[in-house]
Amino acid sequence: MALHLLLAEDEDIAAENLAYLLEKRFKDRDLHVHLARNGKEALALADENPGISVAVLDVRMPGMDGIELTHRLRQSRPDVECIMLSGYDAPICRMECRRWGARAFLAKPAEIDALAGAIEDALVARALQPVCRAEGRPA
Repeated sequence: MALHLLLAEDEDIAAENLAYLLEKRFKDRDLHVHLARNGKEALALADENPGISVAVLDVRMPGMDGIELTHRLRQSRPDVECIMLSGYDAPICRMECRRWGARAFLAKPAEIDALAGAIEDALVARALQPVCRAEGRPA
């Protein structure tokens, strides 16, 4: 079964490089990266592609930032696990990302091993969601 990942990154070269590295890293899982250049585009892609299970989001994007995008994704697609990336590694930024439902926060430039590990953790958490809901506890 293919793995679908939403990547929201406004910097073209960074987005393309990250998509390439992730597709290479998860080639055994037939990874499909759905690339958005801003928050509005990311929301549309999430709505159009119900198979998306993990979203990797840049915190600072024009228009809707990654924190608002996380909040809106968690409302419309609570099954999608969010991982935040930011060049601004301030504690308040990490706290806001967690507050609005992000599973993980990584400072840019993120090591591909750290990002792959966060994606794996998000997939495990997503798989546990139905069990946790049935037991009345958070995943």
